[in-house]
Amino acid sequence: AQLAAATKRDEDPAFHDAKIATARFYAEHVLPQAAALEVAIVSAKGGEGVLALSEDQF
Repeated sequence: AQLAAATKRDEDPAFHDAKIATARFYAEHVLPQAAALEVAIVSAKGGEGVLALSEDQF
């Protein structure tokens, strides 16, 4: 996997570096919010709307 990644990076370093930066941002800023967002969506009155939908409606 590292060899494949290194080969891809050599083809387009700017694109590869942008992907790494995007993944780091997501991991540091978006992912930590996931548990709190789940609570806000499915708990108490916040869950009534989303839980009223069947799986097919998503």
